[in-house]
Amino acid sequence: MKNRHCLMRICQDRVITTALGERGRLKSFARSLSPMTAQNIVLRGRNGQPKRTVGLQVAWEQVTISPPKRGPERTQEPITGWCIHCWEPEVKASQLEWILLTTVPVTDAASARKQVHWYTLRWVIEESHKCLKTGCGIEKRQLTTALGWQRLLGFLAVVAVRLLQLRTLSRHHPDAAASEFLPPEMLRVLVARLSLPQSELTLNEFWRALTRLGGFIGRRSDGEPGWQTLWRGWQPLQDLCWGAASVAPGQMWVMTRLKRRGLSTSILVDPPALKYQSSTTPAINSSSSAAISSV
Repeated sequence: MKNRHCLMRICQDRVITTALGERGRLKSFARSLSPMTAQNIVLRGRNGQPKRTVGLQVAWEQVTISPPKRGPERTQEPITGWCIHCWEPEVKASQLEWILLTTVPVTDAASARKQVHWYTLRWVIEESHKCLKTGCGIEKRQLTTALGWQRLLGFLAVVAVRLLQLRTLSRHHPDAAASEFLPPEMLRVLVARLSLPQSELTLNEFWRALTRLGGFIGRRSDGEPGWQTLWRGWQPLQDLCWGAASVAPGQMWVMTRLKRRGLSTSILVDPPALKYQSSTTPAINSSSSAAISSV
């Protein structure tokens, strides 16, 4: 399709035609290319192994992939792209090798290194997809048109990227002040909602408090919270922030319902300070009903 490109790692050894008109196999052709540039990348740690820096040799060439002779794909047009071969020069058991194919033009070393860098971000992209599917629940939305899906994706993609940014920052900079990355109103609402002893939160403290709002207990055996828990914390936090922002300066009531015991308590909140004051008789009249937020 026009104005759309792809970058993928090759699995099947497809039949290709080179820029010189020679036919061959994709993998063997890629491995026959001489190094054209070098690039260092950082591999994430896996199976208990720490992350490591790897020096790669990079080579590229334009190719055209022929459609298969059998199957429904045999009627498709050939695909023209650029083959990029990345490999470690040292021969060892864990030698890294990637054979990539992209439809983005690769004309020099800078553009080749850019494609390799994009491929190293695949795990970040996968996490954003997990946030969209598991956290935001985009697959559960009962939409019937492609335009509706595009519009919904436009909204939820922003939320998914924001949550992913906050989670990444909280892991790499846990002691950084949360006020540098989040609105102060959101932090005050969260501190008030959970009755936290501290008013100034770090990124790690904010992230833990957000997961608590989503039901995360935080026991030693619980591991890291998942996207569903984060989404269950993020949604009510947004509702509380919107409620606090829509109320005129003064006071508002926030009703919390304890469904299991059938009890209800109301809490008087001072929006500028957002400090809870317990009250046994909720004096809520009709004019203030719009300020009630169910939690």
